[in-house]
Amino acid sequence: MVIRATKLRVGEAAGDRAGEVSFEVATGEMRLLVGGSSEAVGVVMKRLMAQRAAAKGDQGESGQRDAVGYVSGEVGGRYEGLSVERMLGYAAELGLREEPVQERGERVEAMLTTLGLSEVRARRLREIDPLARWKVELGECALLGARDWVVVIEGDEAARKAKLEVLKAVGRGGAVLVISSSAKGLEGFDVVGGEAEGIDAAGEVA
Repeated sequence: MVIRATKLRVGEAAGDRAGEVSFEVATGEMRLLVGGSSEAVGVVMKRLMAQRAAAKGDQGESGQRDAVGYVSGEVGGRYEGLSVERMLGYAAELGLREEPVQERGERVEAMLTTLGLSEVRARRLREIDPLARWKVELGECALLGARDWVVVIEGDEAARKAKLEVLKAVGRGGAVLVISSSAKGLEGFDVVGGEAEGIDAAGEVA
């Protein structure tokens, strides 16, 4: 599938057509949208989920869990009392339910290693730092079977670089749209949207 936006408006002036951004992210590509607000993320995700539902003939959001990985890195929620290992195990139980229990366990172990979370596997989500929490969220999406990704990357330059390297390892093969307030620390792939401060979510996402 393809992540595609048409006339997504950038900046505060809703009528400023010069600030409109159109882009496409095909399978196997990773592109960066600079200046993406939470509203813009919502617009992109809403339309992308609708695309998947239409393609699969599925009317419910639950049917899309194996198609779209959304990683925000936000801390909080009803699962914050679970350990890192249990959270990833729960994702594997849902996404790999047809696989033998032993294989699911092996996949969780491999994911912990890939994410660099082995040392904090027994800690609760509310006890780990924002970078580790972001990695857990990425691992959840991968174990649930995400093929295409909309990923928010923020933080200082070191954190951005660390997140990008992990994303390249986990999200390879799908269409990946990274949304961030800045390109700093995220050099090396195609940028859409310029160095905008924000995105007006009134734009049409196709």
